[in-house]
Amino acid sequence: MSQTLHILSKPPGHQLFNTCIDTLDTKDSVILIQDGCYALNSFAETLLNHGGATGQHRDITVYALREDITARGINPKIHDITIVNYVEFVELTVNHKRTVSW
Repeated sequence: MSQTLHILSKPPGHQLFNTCIDTLDTKDSVILIQDGCYALNSFAETLLNHGGATGQHRDITVYALREDITARGINPKIHDITIVNYVEFVELTVNHKRTVSW
C-alpha cells in the first residue's frame, strides 16, 4: 500500500499548493483536481524546482482527474502523469494509507 495521497485542488501560486509540494515525501502520490489541474503541464518542473525539505527529486506518482481537465479545457502534454476518472480516484483513496486534501 502506498503512503499518502495528496488531493490537490489549489492552483499554482496558491499558498496551499506550495505547502503541498513542500510536504511530499518519497512514495507519496498526488492527484490534481479542480483548479489544481492548472499545474498539469508544469507539475514535473514544479516538483524538481521545489525539491521539498531535502532539496532532492522524490519518487512521486502524479494523477489528474479527467473530468476536471476537460472542464478547464486543458490539453495534457506531460506523459508522466496518469489521467484517471472518478472510479479510479476512489480506488486511489482506498489504496493509500492516508489522504490529505489541499
